[in-house]
Amino acid sequence: MPPTFIAAFSVFNQRPERATFPALGTKPQPDVRAGKAPITVGDNVWLSSGVILCPGVTIGDDTVVGAGAVVTRDLPAGVVAMGVPARAVREISEADRVELPQL
Repeated sequence: MPPTFIAAFSVFNQRPERATFPALGTKPQPDVRAGKAPITVGDNVWLSSGVILCPGVTIGDDTVVGAGAVVTRDLPAGVVAMGVPARAVREISEADRVELPQL
C-alpha cells in the first residue's frame, strides 16, 4: 500500500478512506494505476466524514473537504471542496477564520 503523508493540525472525521484504485475517466501515471502513488495531506486540513482519497492526490494547506467527497485530483490550498468528484467551490478568506482562545 502506498504511503500517506499527513502534516500538522489536520482533522479527519469519521470514516475517511484511501482508495487503492485510480478514479474512473482519468489517465493516471503508472504509479497511480498500480495504486502505489502517495497521498499527501497539507497542514490544517479538515476531511469531513466519508471522504475518499484516490492514489496520487495532494490536498493543499488550510483546505476543507466536504462529507462524502471523492478526491480524484489535487486540491489547492485555502479552499472549500465538495462533490463527486471533489471540486473547489470557494476560497477561504480571512473573514472565515476564527481565533481560538489560549488555554
